[in-house]
Amino acid sequence: MNKLFRAGLVAFVLMAGRAYADAESSRVEGVEVFRGEDGALVFRMGFAAPPDPARVRILLDVDGPVTGEIETGADYMLEGQVLYRYPPRARGWKWNVVEPTVSFIEGNTLVCFFPALPVGGTVAWAVESLSDEWSVAHRFPESGMADCDTGALPPFTWTTPLQPEDIAALLGHVPVALSRTLPKEFESSEWQTLSNAEADAKCHANLRGEGDIPLVIRLLDVTAGREVMLQPEEMAVSSNRVRWSGTALDVEWGMVLEQESPRELTVSGWLKADRDRCLRLGVGLQADLDQAVWHEDFQFRRVLSRTSAAARVTSPAPYGLRGRQSELPFGVLTVGKISLLVETDPAEPRAFEIEADPARSFFGIYYDVALTAQTSNFPGLATFRSAFRAFPSGERDGFRKALVQFYQRYPAFFVRKAPVCGFARPLARAGFPRTVDFACDDQDLLQPISSGPAQPTRWMSFLFMEPWSYWMSAPTKAGKALRLLHLLTAGTGRDSELAAAALVGGARRPDGALDWQDVSLPWHTGLFVRVSADPRLAPNPAAPLNRAMAEWRLYRTAMRENPVHGIYIEPLPDDGSLDFNRLALGVSDYPATFTTNRFQPGLAAPLASCSDLAALAAAVRAAGGYVAGRPSPLQMPFAAPSFDLLVSEFKTWGGEACDSAPEGRANRLRALAGLKPVVIRRLDAQRPLTPDEAARHLEWCLFRGFLPGFFDRARGADRLWKDALAGESIRPVLELYLPLIRRLAAAGWRPYGNAEVAPETIWLEAFGSVRQPAGLLTLRNTTGERVRGALKLPGAKEPVVMLDPLSGASWLVPAGGSSPREVPVTLMPYEIAVRDWMAVSKLPGEADFLAGWTGRGRAGAAGLTNLASIQAELEWGAYGHISCPVPAVHGDRNEVQVEVVNAGTQPLELSGLKIVSSRAYRPLDGVSLTVATGQTDRLTAYFETGDLADDPWLEVQWVLSRGSERKSCIRVFKPRVAEALVFEPPGRRIEGAGDKAAIELRVRNYSNRSRTLDVRWEGDFKGGRKPVELAPDSVTTLPLPVEKRRSRSGEMFVEVKSEGRVVFQDWFDMVFR
Repeated sequence: MNKLFRAGLVAFVLMAGRAYADAESSRVEGVEVFRGEDGALVFRMGFAAPPDPARVRILLDVDGPVTGEIETGADYMLEGQVLYRYPPRARGWKWNVVEPTVSFIEGNTLVCFFPALPVGGTVAWAVESLSDEWSVAHRFPESGMADCDTGALPPFTWTTPLQPEDIAALLGHVPVALSRTLPKEFESSEWQTLSNAEADAKCHANLRGEGDIPLVIRLLDVTAGREVMLQPEEMAVSSNRVRWSGTALDVEWGMVLEQESPRELTVSGWLKADRDRCLRLGVGLQADLDQAVWHEDFQFRRVLSRTSAAARVTSPAPYGLRGRQSELPFGVLTVGKISLLVETDPAEPRAFEIEADPARSFFGIYYDVALTAQTSNFPGLATFRSAFRAFPSGERDGFRKALVQFYQRYPAFFVRKAPVCGFARPLARAGFPRTVDFACDDQDLLQPISSGPAQPTRWMSFLFMEPWSYWMSAPTKAGKALRLLHLLTAGTGRDSELAAAALVGGARRPDGALDWQDVSLPWHTGLFVRVSADPRLAPNPAAPLNRAMAEWRLYRTAMRENPVHGIYIEPLPDDGSLDFNRLALGVSDYPATFTTNRFQPGLAAPLASCSDLAALAAAVRAAGGYVAGRPSPLQMPFAAPSFDLLVSEFKTWGGEACDSAPEGRANRLRALAGLKPVVIRRLDAQRPLTPDEAARHLEWCLFRGFLPGFFDRARGADRLWKDALAGESIRPVLELYLPLIRRLAAAGWRPYGNAEVAPETIWLEAFGSVRQPAGLLTLRNTTGERVRGALKLPGAKEPVVMLDPLSGASWLVPAGGSSPREVPVTLMPYEIAVRDWMAVSKLPGEADFLAGWTGRGRAGAAGLTNLASIQAELEWGAYGHISCPVPAVHGDRNEVQVEVVNAGTQPLELSGLKIVSSRAYRPLDGVSLTVATGQTDRLTAYFETGDLADDPWLEVQWVLSRGSERKSCIRVFKPRVAEALVFEPPGRRIEGAGDKAAIELRVRNYSNRSRTLDVRWEGDFKGGRKPVELAPDSVTTLPLPVEKRRSRSGEMFVEVKSEGRVVFQDWFDMVFR
């Protein structure tokens, strides 16, 4: 009892001490009350430590203690930046929300602004600081209420104490835009004007494909609906460049065409007018697109016909003629044996669409631009740059070849600079600014991380930034919000800096008012306004810094006080409407655009932000940092090069079809990320997953080398991560897949690898250097059928080993010079698989990975065991290959065949074959055979799926003998197991025409023997019963006829038995038309 008493006493003392410390730190040391310009009250409160505004309460009694809250007489309460009113005749602690308000912190001082209230004469007030349990920790005055005469209050006046920040480092990295360079290039003295006779030969431009493909340029006046083909009126030449110019639709225009070869053409151009104009410019190739192949990405494509709709890959955009923008900065089209590529300059953000339109025989780019004198860096001007290329390719590889060329021209899309970290997780570290944190290793993801400085090899911290967003908990009326915005500039903290930046660069409506939006999001309810982060925006005395200054100050302060690895950029919550801020237009280097509901030049936030991001990213990298973030689909074509680590969001994959829009979006994300780490967060992050569902999600990430993330501010910690910490069912799944995924990400995705696969229904992605006799491959069966195919590996001078790290299956391909070698592959419906392949000399590297993977189930240990056995067999010039049915079938004797190849110099004896599992020991006693030199021979044994009930892994053991020498050989692997019969019913609703219908039931027999079915269907209509014989390893569709009776709708029940056991039953809704 004494020990218990002492322990309890110590705990009580510690708790009391902590409570005392909390009370002391939240102690209110003084309060001053002021009167604002509109008569509203302003409270300035001093605390013993920096206060938390959410835990400060101000009580205000405006009409005496007779009414209001019973203990204090308070009629109003300001708490957590929200004003409340005590309702008439209420009892107890009941308050009604009036409206939100704002406050700011200056060191240990909190300044709170009341809205204008109907107060006069004497009022009473009290300030309370609240504990973590929401009890009153300290009060000022200690009891009662303090009185003040509102007529005698001093006025709250200020000159903002904010100071600008030195952003020379940012300004030095602002990209030099085409809008500045092209006019100078166009007017250069290098040009030689052509005579009329000379000009006739230069008035057309062609790209050499299977023939000459002419360049066409169209100009559309969007407001008038008039379109013309541009033809040059004046021409000049300089080396391999041709200059065109002319006037059309009262718009001056000029083009510079540079043709380095017959198959490469670059077009740079400008449009100019002396008044506001909204225009669509089309630059492209004139070609017959019948039977051309349009590539959406490296997996999806479609064949066009003359009657096909225009092909494009776009996302919705709040600007442009069609309200759409292309997701990629290039497009690929294959015509015959030639692929055509068109690209917009990714360093020049524009509102653009790439499309192939068979009806107009057009493949090119449309730019939606608005000309205005407000873009004072280039008044009334808009520029663009596009390129066209032709190269030989096949129908399947056109996109991948185009992507390789694109990377060569723009390596910033492909090159990786940051360490491979990406397992995003929640992490709270006292004293640190708000960060986004990524664990580099799965063990760091699943274990507590210290709160000290980040270690680059274990996890990385990025300073969280939203450079284009301003959030404000304030009344939704614009006038009140603007008043509070001005009041916030009275401080010097981060809140005051952001308020000043919003006054300078906040998005404006056409009338010049701030474009406030009323939003309700998981992390904010209140007002929001988009803000320009252009570092060249000029501040003013009342708001002496812009958003770029505020963000750069935040970064420099963090690096000085709590160093981070770089910055994390969060995009706008939506792409919003156009920004008509005249200051932002005045400093922009990129053309304005328009909307069809308002033909007025404005800036598109997704495009303007790419320029801001390019300067910020370059400055951070110059300081030794990295840039992570989640660019929006509209930013991606221009912003991807600015990121070292990309984040995106997808719903959890259900484990089935591959032809959906998310798959195409994931392919395009992979293409624009190149070698860079990509983190995937689940949009349905709070959805719990079974271990099988978690495995499917992680396999989906694994296929493209995406790193799964487990935290974001909108949805909090991923349920998958929380379940992994809390229980043992999910954690082994993460421990199995995460090291594999990180290995793929570290090796790096490649648009081209050394391997090929057939048939085309199997997708293949390659990771690792193509220069090594080794690689990592991911495979995906895109169909609902089992698929048998072959992997084709490049020739090598030494044997090659291929390993499935998840199942332990292995293959050895003998040396074959330069000739490709094939390895069989069998995939179950929608299966995703991994294959590691390496020359025998590279086996130590594979063994190192597998050794580090042990303890995550048996996969790593099984791989090590198999590699060791393979190396031992190769010492004798032998290799044993294991064949097992895919899938192994419940209820069957599943044969396992050991095939031994003897490439050595002496005969080998094969004996001692046995199959060992957790439940069975199946030796092939007394059977042996001799494998002659240069020959192959086989032994066969069997197992049953019941052998795997406790452990899904099998061991196949055999002995090789050479004279008096013996080698014990082993393969450890996990067979894929399935029921013998798998049914695929049609949808629940079956429609019939006239008096007849049919329920078409599809069934696959995976068994190695025939199966007899007893099929019965009955219900509200005439059904039937029949026996069906299924051939071994076959697929059959069973039509079950149904005849209508009196009713037009009803239900039918289908039941199937096999070998006396029910193997399928279901109900179907029947409707006769």
